[in-house]
Amino acid sequence: MDSTRRWPYSRVMSGEDIQTLGSSTEDSMVGSNTPSLDSALMDAKPLAVALFGGTFDPIHVGHLRMALELRQALGVNEVRLVPCHQPPHRGLPLRTSQQRAEMLTLAVSECDGLSTDLRELDRDGPSYSIDTVIEVRQEVGAATPLMLAMGMDSFIHFPSWYRSEEFLQYTHLVVMTRPGYGLTSHLNTDLSSLLNKQMTQQEMQSCPCGGVLIVQQTPLPISATQIREALQTGSSVQYLVPDVVRQYIQQNQLYR
Repeated sequence: MDSTRRWPYSRVMSGEDIQTLGSSTEDSMVGSNTPSLDSALMDAKPLAVALFGGTFDPIHVGHLRMALELRQALGVNEVRLVPCHQPPHRGLPLRTSQQRAEMLTLAVSECDGLSTDLRELDRDGPSYSIDTVIEVRQEVGAATPLMLAMGMDSFIHFPSWYRSEEFLQYTHLVVMTRPGYGLTSHLNTDLSSLLNKQMTQQEMQSCPCGGVLIVQQTPLPISATQIREALQTGSSVQYLVPDVVRQYIQQNQLYR
C-alpha cells in the first residue's frame, strides 16, 4: 500500500491543482490551446457520465486516444479517468498513487472533455470497480446514463470481477476493441449472456444502465509495460506519452 498522501475521494482536479503540478515543467506545456474536438458537444449539458479506469502507470497517448474516441462514440461531453489504487487482479503499480495521479492530471489538462476522478486513491485495500460505480450512481441520480468503459482484454475476464453480476444494475458496459484481443476464442456462457444485452449508443443515452456496447477504436499498440521497459533501458518515450508527462518522469527520475 502506498504511504503517500491520500486524495479526497471524488475530487476532480482544478485549474489551480494543475498549475501547481506543472510548476516544475515548462509553463507552455500546461493548459496549451488544444483545439476542441467538438465544440457543440462540449457546450451541451452532460447527458451521461463515462468512467475509464486503469493503473495509468504511466498514462500514455494510447490511453488518451482511447478516452477521446470513447467520448465521441458515446456522445458524452466528459470522460472521467479513474486511477486505481490497488488493482484486484494484478500486482501493485510501480509508482505511488500520488505520482500516477499527478501524471494523469497533467496529461488530461491538455485534453478537452477529459477529467480525473481520484476517489479510488482514497480507499484502503483492493480498488473494486463496483464500489466506484455505486458511488457515482448515487451522485448522478437514478436517471442519468452511466457508462463504465473497459478494454476488450478486461471484458474477456469481466465475469471473474468482484460482484460482476451487479454492474448492470447501476451502469452500462462499454467495451473498447484492442489490438490482439478478440472474443471468438474466449466466448463462454457468461460472456454470451452479456453480449445478449447489447444496445446502440442511442439506446444507452435513453436509459440509465443495463446495456453493453462494443466500440471500434483506432489500433494503437502502445502499452505502459513497453514504456516502462524503454525508460529502464534509457530509450526515448517521446510521442508515446504527452511531453508534460515525459518531463515529469525525467524530473522525478521514475521507472529507472
